[in-house]
Amino acid sequence: MSQLSFFAGPEDMAPLLGGLLAEPGACLFEVYSPLGQHVQAFTTASDAVTALALGHDPDGTGAAGLLGLWVPRVMPRPTVQRIDLDPRKFPPGTWRETTEGCGLFWLQAGGVHGEEIIASSTRAFTEREARVRCAVQPGPDDVDWSAHRAVGRRLARLVRRDLAVARAGPYPVLAEALQRHRAGAKLRIRARGEEFVVAP
Repeated sequence: MSQLSFFAGPEDMAPLLGGLLAEPGACLFEVYSPLGQHVQAFTTASDAVTALALGHDPDGTGAAGLLGLWVPRVMPRPTVQRIDLDPRKFPPGTWRETTEGCGLFWLQAGGVHGEEIIASSTRAFTEREARVRCAVQPGPDDVDWSAHRAVGRRLARLVRRDLAVARAGPYPVLAEALQRHRAGAKLRIRARGEEFVVAP
């Protein structure tokens, strides 16, 4: 699975999502809805950032927000499935929805966690991995893998070249994250995990 980790603050999220949504017809879906609610879909960066408070990571997990980017030229519209949750762990009848598709690009949004910036990441299946590990629909045969690779390269350029203003070890650092780091915030992959520093 291809993955790119990077450091971003709340103000970095709108330009990041705007770049993700620059593909014609692109849409961001919640991967998991809140309990008892339907999955939300967003076609503008401002709507997603406002609705989901992206760039803040209260638990320090690096997954405070989890979104799936759908690009129509890559695969058909994703499937939204209802999940009935285990009544031994949740009140009877509790449900949520999930967004599925082997050609989605996933954004795990970290962000501000106290005096730390927790890394965010983008991930996607490679064709080889999807044919072994991805059993949802739209499936591997429904994905235009050439288009998928092209979009993946564009997203990597967006983060590494267009939005990054520094690097911390191997990881791109976006503008607000760097500003907060210079003011004393620590850059971590996850709360209490390995720390990275931008050289002066």
